[in-house]
This record gives sequence, C-alpha cells and structure tokens, in this order.
Amino acid sequence: MLTVQRKGMAKRIKNKLMSKKIVIILSVLFLGVLLVGGYLYADKILTKSYVAVHLTNGDTYFGQLDRFPKLQLGDVHVIQPVPDSENPGQTTLQVVPLNLIAFWGPDKLQINRDQVVFIAKIGEDSQVMQVIRRYKETPVQ
Repeated sequence: MLTVQRKGMAKRIKNKLMSKKIVIILSVLFLGVLLVGGYLYADKILTKSYVAVHLTNGDTYFGQLDRFPKLQLGDVHVIQPVPDSENPGQTTLQVVPLNLIAFWGPDKLQINRDQVVFIAKIGEDSQVMQVIRRYKETPVQ
C-alpha cells in the first residue's frame, strides 16, 4: 500500500513540475511575441497624432497631446490673423508655430482640463497638417 501512495505522490509532483514548465514556456513565448510586435510596430504605437484643442476663451491650439501626468501640447501651433496682401483692409487666418509669436518660445503648453471645450484629431490630409508639415520641413528662424 505504501508503494502505491509513493507512486501516486511521485506522479502528482511530476505533473506539478510539468505544469510549471508549461506556464514558464508559454510566458516566455508570450513575452517574445510582445517584444517582436512592439519592435515591428513601435513607429505606429509611439507616433502621436496632432489634435486641435479648443478652449473656453475661444483660443484653438494645434499640437501633439500628452494626457499624463498633465494635459499638455507639444509642437504647438495657433491660428493668427494676418493682413491680406491682395486686400489691405481684409485679414486672413494663418497657422503659425507658437514659439514664433511668443517671445518666451514655449516648447510645451500645459492646459487646464476645466477650460477645454473639445479635443479633435486633425486629419492627415487637412490644410492644418499641410501647414504644420511645411513648417517642419523648412523651419523659420
């Protein structure tokens, strides 16, 4: 009777070790798949899209949004009225980097969440994105 119990116990210990090995192997495989997937798609995962943030005071800012730890925009652009060259009495709107018009040249803009009316993603083929890309290609000093 004692040998039967020893055989049963040995079998249970062997099953536990096998199940632990399987869990470890599956964990390593899962981690490997995550690492390879992260490496292959890192540019899509880490690329931040541009958004428009409209505030209660009427200002609209364009930039790359960070939500944590604080709501802030990077690569900030604003809409600025400029005189129309064809009609001196008229003004047109132009998208300009904030560091060109603000004398302190901010690189990030922290935003009070209570002042946000809406946040909207900017389309990749929109006029605003075309202007932002143009500024990135030929920065104005």
